[in-house]
Formats: sequence, structure tokens, C-alpha cells
Amino acid sequence: RAKGGPFAARRFLARFGGALSVLLLLACAAGALLAPLIALGYAGGLRDEPARFALVVTLTRLLFPILALAGWAALATGVLNVLGNFTTPALAPALQNVAMIAAPFALGTTMSGLGLDPILALAIGALIGGVLQILVQLPALRRASMLPRLRLAPRDPEVRRALLLMAPL
Repeated sequence: RAKGGPFAARRFLARFGGALSVLLLLACAAGALLAPLIALGYAGGLRDEPARFALVVTLTRLLFPILALAGWAALATGVLNVLGNFTTPALAPALQNVAMIAAPFALGTTMSGLGLDPILALAIGALIGGVLQILVQLPALRRASMLPRLRLAPRDPEVRRALLLMAPL
């Protein structure tokens, strides 16, 4: 931010956010497609129980988007922290917890009534919480003029450098 000023920071954020979004969405798509294989890795003992194994696969597919939601929320948190706003990003994860606690109470009976496993309510709560973590940070990003229009710039050396620094993650 200090190196090039607010304009350069916004430009980097738009380009980095675009690259990060592509990577996160590709990871989510791969996870959803490979959910049966992934489920074999951590719940292989259930393969002899088709209904339970199918539920594990469904939950895996439902929860993979949390990867993208968490990535976007973390990016927003980082931007706001750099700008000196620590309160909003610190409270955002609490919304995830509230949604996960409330969802089974709010949706569990509905799931059962629809003939679905009530555990799906918890997965839906996790997704809602992930969305809430992002939504609560958007007004602060907007006030700071740091709500970017995502751009793809695969040749941007700063974006490439930042992604390489993240590679060990």
C-alpha cells in the first residue's frame, strides 16, 4: 500500500483477488468432482453402507465451497487489517459460529420433514456462516474504497510473486 499508494493497492487487490478466485473456484470444482474419492480417503469404512457413504459424499460436495468462502473472507480480513480495521474482521468468524449453531435448530426439523438427513442442516449453516463472514466485511471494504472489481492478470509479476509466496499453503 505504501509503495504505490491507494490506487496501486486497489489495482493489486483486484488482480490478486481475481487470481485467487480462479484458484479457489478450481479447487472447489475439483473437490466436488472428486468427492467420492476424497470420501474414500477419510470414510472408506462406510463404503459397505451405501446410504451413509452417499451422505458423506453429499456433505463433502456441499462443504467444499467453504474453501472459497474462507479464502475470500481471509482476503477481506487481510485488507481491512492492513487498513487498521481490526474489529470487523475479528467479529466475522463469530457469524460462522452463530450460523452453525442456529442452523440445526432452525432447519433440522425441516430436513427431516423433507426426508433428508438432519446433518445437512449443519452443512447449510456452515455455508451460510461462510457467506456471512464475507458480507459483514463488505461495507468496511466499500468505505475504505477497497471493494475491488476482480480482474484477471495472469502475467502480473506482483500477483505471481504473491501466489508463489502462498504456494506452501
